[in-house]
Formats: sequence, structure tokens, C-alpha cells
Amino acid sequence: MKTKNLEILIADDNDINRYVLMEMLRKLGHKVKGAKHGKEAVQLATQYSYDMIFMDLRMPELGGIEAVQQIRSSISEHEKQP
Repeated sequence: MKTKNLEILIADDNDINRYVLMEMLRKLGHKVKGAKHGKEAVQLATQYSYDMIFMDLRMPELGGIEAVQQIRSSISEHEKQP
């Protein structure tokens, strides 16, 4: 069964976890970018459109929950603009 190639963002401060997940998803044919912390994830998510985001909850600089809140807020702001 062939699946659609997705644009995916992986946000994890653990280099090994991020690398393993990114490689697994790449082997499935997906386009994957990685972020080392929540601030970087927010920056990437507001610059590019992703089909899916994997977010670690506990990261330095900005945790996953706060990062998701900022991403959702920025998406809501873009939707309000004509």
C-alpha cells in the first residue's frame, strides 16, 4: 500500500531520538526536517507548512506544550488575515 509522502517536522532535543525518527520516516518516503528545541520548532512551523509535527514535551528554551500553543496561535492569526 502506497502512502502519500508527507512533510513532517520532528522537534526533539535528544539528537539520537530525533535522528532515528527522521531516518525511519525518510525511508518511508517522507520529507522530514528536525528542530533541536521548541523555539526552533515554532520558527520552522511558522515558515513552512507541515502535514505532521512530532513534538517532544520537555525541551530546553521552550517546551513542547508551549511550542504547540505558539504554533496554533500563529496559525489562527494567519487564518484571520484576508
